[in-house]
Amino acid sequence: MFFDYSEVRHIHLEVSEVCNAACPMCARFIGRGSRPNPEVTHSVIDLQYFKIIFPPEFVKQLRFINFCGVVGDPITAKELIDELKYLVECNPNINFEISTNGGVRSQSWWRELAQICNSDKRFVSFSIDGLEDTNHLYRRNVQWHKLMENVKAFIQAGGYAKWQFLIFKHNEHQQDEVKKLAKDLEFQECNFKLTNRFVKNNDTISMPVENIENTKKLLELEETIIKKSSPPPGVLFMSTPLDKSQATTVPTNFKYNVSDLKTKKSTHTLEPASDFKPKEFTVEQLENATIECSVWKKHEIYITAKGEIVPCCYLGGRTGRVIQVDESYKKIVEKVQGFDNLVVTESRSIKDILESSYFRDIIESWKIKKIEDGRISTCAEKCGLNNRVIHNKVKI
Repeated sequence: MFFDYSEVRHIHLEVSEVCNAACPMCARFIGRGSRPNPEVTHSVIDLQYFKIIFPPEFVKQLRFINFCGVVGDPITAKELIDELKYLVECNPNINFEISTNGGVRSQSWWRELAQICNSDKRFVSFSIDGLEDTNHLYRRNVQWHKLMENVKAFIQAGGYAKWQFLIFKHNEHQQDEVKKLAKDLEFQECNFKLTNRFVKNNDTISMPVENIENTKKLLELEETIIKKSSPPPGVLFMSTPLDKSQATTVPTNFKYNVSDLKTKKSTHTLEPASDFKPKEFTVEQLENATIECSVWKKHEIYITAKGEIVPCCYLGGRTGRVIQVDESYKKIVEKVQGFDNLVVTESRSIKDILESSYFRDIIESWKIKKIEDGRISTCAEKCGLNNRVIHNKVKI
């Protein structure tokens, strides 16, 4: 049975909406620019709420948690290490992956993380898209020297690290150099992946890079967000589910966003790799596709930093783009009166949400032929037959 609570084994978790980077075309921003997505409220799952989402009996049935997400970086969650320790305490056999740009936190924090993420079952994947002269072109605001300090501190303390590399036109020539550096730094694996960012309707989108001149302001703010128990004005931490009255609210003049900072336009543009072949699907192809839910093959669900329970990161919660463009999906969410009713609380468990009409209607939509009649085009595109992402994995 699809999305049966007792059969959930994998979790894709966005533990934080906070991020020190400002990657172009990220869902943190509207379209391809720097205007902030108003639904990104910098929610962070603290330890108290984490235990509500993941009671011990549920953790015991899990095999793997992927700490990744859509708009945030998991290492910005101020209680991440305590949450990992809680998982291991509840289930000594649980495994997990932490995906991060690696650009923040102290070296001592990374050494502590290495004591937990020290095997091919519990590891950190560093998203590094190039070398010192190119990584910042896409991973805006990530400072190379800080990243390398953190990588070395983690690996030298016994941490198990993988290098995740998105291939663009500006970095495709560096793959051999990256393999060599990864080996020198004692990474365990390099994964090279083509990306469809900066491609639309089979045409390349050339996007100017916004070079950040004043990264200090952003880094100082980011450190404040992570370290302080009371968040600065403009950052919402969910201390208790749906109890926003106890959180610091967002004043209208505050934005944790690259648009706050002094920027300048560069002549450099971001483009896909030379050999990237974008897939575009016609309505007919989407309606004829056989939908096989790829996440449920792993018995996986997705949890947002707001505590929303949804099938996958492709559909996503209120911060995602699909809710803005996919009318069939929008109607299913509206039927349960919005995403607030998909949020875990002390009185509403993951089991309750999985048994709601939201999940039932998504499953039923896969049987519908026509998009105009209710088929979710995102499901057809992402989980139709032969629509699979291929990674080129290189063992070091």
